[in-house]
Amino acid sequence: MANNLGLAFMDVVCGWNPMTATYDRNYYVGVSPIGSNFPIEEGEGYWIYSGTARTLPLTGDVRSSVLTRDVDVRIGGGWAIISTCTLTPGMMASDIPPMFSIEGGVTLVAAYNPVTGLYKSYYPIAPSTDFALTTGEALWVWITASGTFSLTP
Repeated sequence: MANNLGLAFMDVVCGWNPMTATYDRNYYVGVSPIGSNFPIEEGEGYWIYSGTARTLPLTGDVRSSVLTRDVDVRIGGGWAIISTCTLTPGMMASDIPPMFSIEGGVTLVAAYNPVTGLYKSYYPIAPSTDFALTTGEALWVWITASGTFSLTP
């Protein structure tokens, strides 16, 4: 649940809805009413703000099977957030586009670097932009149409 990630007072957990292009789930630690708490779901990525640097432990079973996640976006495409906690260490951003059901449907993979405060971005049309994925980070992925990710462990 969003309220038991080990965050501090006023830290924020948000869930992204690609159909509405909004953060449709928001939980402010120590401030939000109990009813705004929401489950952290496998395969989903979340935007988390913390006022101080912290490591969030990931718990659960290591997947041994493919995790599929349907993503619906508006006509013309949109952003989705996916989690890399189920992926094999050593994977690259270039490994993400082939996991989408529509060939050429992923046009950008981005990850936030909390040390530099910048995003690193991979564009399939520019292979030199590839970067290593960090297990446990969430990735912003621009997709051109609704489809399914099949995240292979």
